[in-house]
Amino acid sequence: MDREMFDSSTMPDLVPIVLVARELVAALAVERWGVGVKALADALGKSRDGVSHWVRRAAHRRAEQPTFARRLDRLDRRLAKALEL
Repeated sequence: MDREMFDSSTMPDLVPIVLVARELVAALAVERWGVGVKALADALGKSRDGVSHWVRRAAHRRAEQPTFARRLDRLDRRLAKALEL
């Protein structure tokens, strides 16, 4: 996978890479793929509140940071291509 997609050095607020990755994955799963917050939280062993927070932060970043929005779209395309049967 393209490390630039998760590179936090180009994010305006220099968010740690783990937070960026969590938000990207949570936003894709919940908003684009229809996975419920509870189901995702259970699968990850995290709280529903925590996962919901990641999705909200991702939505905010997507609206405020074009780079994040492009990363989200790119990750969605790559995962869809990788999972084609």
